[in-house]
Amino acid sequence: SHIEQSDASKQTRDYYRDQIDRHLSALFDRTIDELTLPDLERALAPHVGKDGRPTSTQQHLRQIIGTAFKRASLVRRIPNVAEALKKVKYRPTNNVVKFDASEKWPALDLIEAKKAHNLIIGTAFEVMLFTGIRGGNVIELRWDDLDLDSAHLRIARLKNGRAGTFPLADRVVAALRALPRHSEWVFPQADTTKHIFHPERLSAGTAILRPHDCRRLFTTAARRLRLPSYIIDQMRGDVEKGVQGIYDQGSMTHHDANAVAKQIEVECGLLP
Repeated sequence: SHIEQSDASKQTRDYYRDQIDRHLSALFDRTIDELTLPDLERALAPHVGKDGRPTSTQQHLRQIIGTAFKRASLVRRIPNVAEALKKVKYRPTNNVVKFDASEKWPALDLIEAKKAHNLIIGTAFEVMLFTGIRGGNVIELRWDDLDLDSAHLRIARLKNGRAGTFPLADRVVAALRALPRHSEWVFPQADTTKHIFHPERLSAGTAILRPHDCRRLFTTAARRLRLPSYIIDQMRGDVEKGVQGIYDQGSMTHHDANAVAKQIEVECGLLP
């Protein structure tokens, strides 16, 4: 009922449904009138981190449950028992990667090791690392979104709601050309009608690379090159803050993408 009257994007609606199917199906199979506060708490309980803190998944599920009950309290005139769920205090986002970024980055080693066993997921991480684009946009890429001949990538809807076209480094083009094409999705599941679900991390020993770490490392490499902030903003798909950004029709180039890629390779020890 909420989704039907919502102006949320298809991506958000699909995300809601996927989270419900993956984590809340038993809860949503029951009639909402009969659910009690302990029922909701038990559904959320498994999604706690090792430190005892709620995970981002739990916070998303809490939001979905809260939205469902808020809507039901208006439509069905039932008590909104979800209001009594324990509030989660805001915790600042940790923007630190799980290794010392002043030393050799293990990102490429982890990606190459993953590609040896799972080319699809390994290449998805490679695209994230060498474009700085959010993982959610990368995993939803279709082949129609790519122009490998001109080395460009198109995204219809970024997090800020805008569309964007981004230059691809030569090594990203080569990695994408090496992928099989048996689905409309660039990164399909075994069921080729679906794209892969957001991969959580690559790890080996103490080295860990998470999807958003790729965005952090891309940004770090671009800044170490002393690229202008407006170029980095454009390459990341961010909204530029200055007045000139309103008028700029796109200053980033294929050269910029290759320069950042080379710097990442240097940081990872692939180049001197």
